[in-house]
Amino acid sequence: MLLNLMEKVKIVIIGEMVHEVGYRVFLLNNSLNFGIDRFNAYNAIEDGKPAVSVILEAEEEIITDFYEFINKNFPENARVSEIKKEGFKGRVMSVEQFMHLAMVEQLDKGIPAILSIKDNTTKILDHTSHIPAIKENTEKILEHTSHIPAIQENTEKILEHTSHIPAIQENTEKILEHTSHIPAIKEDTSEIKNNTKEIVDKLQNKYEELSREIVQMKITLSKIEAKVFS
Repeated sequence: MLLNLMEKVKIVIIGEMVHEVGYRVFLLNNSLNFGIDRFNAYNAIEDGKPAVSVILEAEEEIITDFYEFINKNFPENARVSEIKKEGFKGRVMSVEQFMHLAMVEQLDKGIPAILSIKDNTTKILDHTSHIPAIKENTEKILEHTSHIPAIQENTEKILEHTSHIPAIQENTEKILEHTSHIPAIKEDTSEIKNNTKEIVDKLQNKYEELSREIVQMKITLSKIEAKVFS
C-alpha cells in the first residue's frame, strides 16, 4: 500500500499589485477547494517589492496541482510578475487558526476606520452646525429684500420728482448695502455643501470596502464550517 507523502512548502507571489486586492482570501478559498487543511498567508516585501507569502502542508500531488493553479489564476486587479516555491520547515497552522487570525486583523483594521468615521462625522457637524442660522438669516434677508425691485423702481420715480429729499436717498442706499452680501452667503452655503458631499463620499467608499471584505470572510468561514461538519 502506497502512503501519501506530506509536503511543506512556502510559495512567494511577487508583483506590483498583490496587496489590498484580496489575494490572501483568494488563496484561502482555493486551498479549501483543493482540500488543503494547513495554510497560512501574509503580506510581505521581497527584494523591495510587494509580495504575498503562502505556507502550505498537504500531499505532494495536491501542492503540485495548487501551485499550477495559482500560476494561471489571479484575483481581479492583481498584477503579478513572479511566483516561486521553496521548501519549508516548521509548523503550519490549521485553516481554522488562520481564519481566526484573519478576523482579528480585519477587526484591527476596522478600528481606525471607525475612529475616522467618528472624526469625519464630527467635522461634518462642525461645518453644518451653523446652516440653520444661515438659512434663518437668508430667509430674513429675502423677506426684507423681496420688494427691492419695486422699491428701486418707485425710488427712481420719486427721485425724479423729489431729488431734493436726502432722507429717501439715504434709506435706499442702506437697503442696498444690507443686501450686498447675499452672493457671499450663497457662495459659503455652496462650499459647505460641496465639502459635506466629499466627506460623505469618502465614508461611503470606506464602508463599501469593509463590507466587501467582511462578506468575503463570511463566505470562507461558511466553507470551513461545511467542511468541518460534513
